Amino acid sequence: MCLTREDFHRTLPAAIGALPHQWEGDRVSIVADGGQVTIALTDQPARVLGSLRLPVLAVAFRFQGFTPAAVEAFMTRFDRHFQRGGG
Repeated sequence: MCLTREDFHRTLPAAIGALPHQWEGDRVSIVADGGQVTIALTDQPARVLGSLRLPVLAVAFRFQGFTPAAVEAFMTRFDRHFQRGGG
């Protein structure tokens, strides 16, 4: 993802709503739909386009106890809140 850790921390509450969650270092565990999703963050080298430097954050998901439909619903909401655009 092209964002900073601060951006991720600021946006996550809207993306998960009232779901209980707990941070442990670079990972956040979220309880939802009878299962748990763990999101791990890893800083990556910035993307450089001429004089423009864009931050890059690798975001890895691990779902436990989720049905395929619950994974899709979670990711749809997550993506909607983290989507960036311009024009």
